[in-house]
Amino acid sequence: MKQLLLLLFTLLGPNIIRGEIAEIVAKAGDEVLLSCPVNTPECGEFHSLKWYRDSSRMYVYSPAARFSNAEGVLMDRCLDISQRSLGADCARGYLSVTATNADLRITPIEITDEGEYRCEITYLDVSNNCPVVHFTNLRTVAAPEYVSMSISSNPGEDISGQVVGPYSSGSSVEFSCESRRRQGTQGI
Repeated sequence: MKQLLLLLFTLLGPNIIRGEIAEIVAKAGDEVLLSCPVNTPECGEFHSLKWYRDSSRMYVYSPAARFSNAEGVLMDRCLDISQRSLGADCARGYLSVTATNADLRITPIEITDEGEYRCEITYLDVSNNCPVVHFTNLRTVAAPEYVSMSISSNPGEDISGQVVGPYSSGSSVEFSCESRRRQGTQGI
């Protein structure tokens, strides 16, 4: 493994391999801003910038070609006839580019948006030794769709939202809590 990393570092240079990986936690339904630092004052203009989630391209931007497009799951709502009222706002991904940042805004966040996001910058002049890849880990969270609480002595009775007791000092009681969401079941 060390040999592979050394080979990659030798071939690609310090511009690609970076130890810093930003981490963002976002709640389903909210908005998230993924930032990609660009440095046009020092590194010059760039030909294109691409955002990926894991291995899927999410957004492509090229100022030279005057092209800016969300792709893949960021465009799924545009293909859903029930979402036609969104019109041009059907995309869930929007890019904002300045001389120092290329920020990808995703809204609304879906639980399935979780993953490793990668921004790749293709500068016109590659001799400036500028970073060309930036990573961000996005973790998504959501409230459970179902919650049930019970006393172990009566597991079939849901006591969620109820007052339980009173119990004498020193007595013991065992509770069980179960919650579920779309991506499986969580038990506590």
